[in-house]
Amino acid sequence: MRKFFILLLIVTAACSEVNACDACGCGAGGNYMGILPQFGSHFIGLKWNYRTFHTTGIPSILSHTQQEMTNESFQTVDLWGRFSMGKKWQLYGYIPLQVNKRISNQDAPVGSRGIGDVSAMVNYTVLDNSDSLFDQTRYNFQLSAGIKAPTGANALAHSDGTLLGAAFQLGTKSWDYTVG
Repeated sequence: MRKFFILLLIVTAACSEVNACDACGCGAGGNYMGILPQFGSHFIGLKWNYRTFHTTGIPSILSHTQQEMTNESFQTVDLWGRFSMGKKWQLYGYIPLQVNKRISNQDAPVGSRGIGDVSAMVNYTVLDNSDSLFDQTRYNFQLSAGIKAPTGANALAHSDGTLLGAAFQLGTKSWDYTVG
């Protein structure tokens, strides 16, 4: 197991740049919690996520247009917090504030900003020996369930009335449920 973690660390450190297809837009979502110490504490805070994509298109042989270059950036600041309801239950809430931009040498700049879809999640601690002095392996196993409400704008349009792409909509227009 130790060799696996060392290999994972090496691979992670070696991957400083990732190239990918932009067909799916920008990774929407964002309830990534990261490392959360002090499971029994309440907190409120801000979390910032920045994603950027630089795209260079190949011009068509049949058209005499210049090579398309596009820069997109997606920023999200989450106002989030946790309320501990005893030793086994925790409630998390997220309010995302988004700023999305696209600059292209072919089209007019595109952007959107505002509140995205808010969400809440409840965690229940099933097994926990994280405060054990005798066990060499410590863990905190939790089950969770959450809901996301369609509070973000989801019909944003260009000046000509055509809808912005899905990646530039602040909301999803759907109620979503998660279980983990």
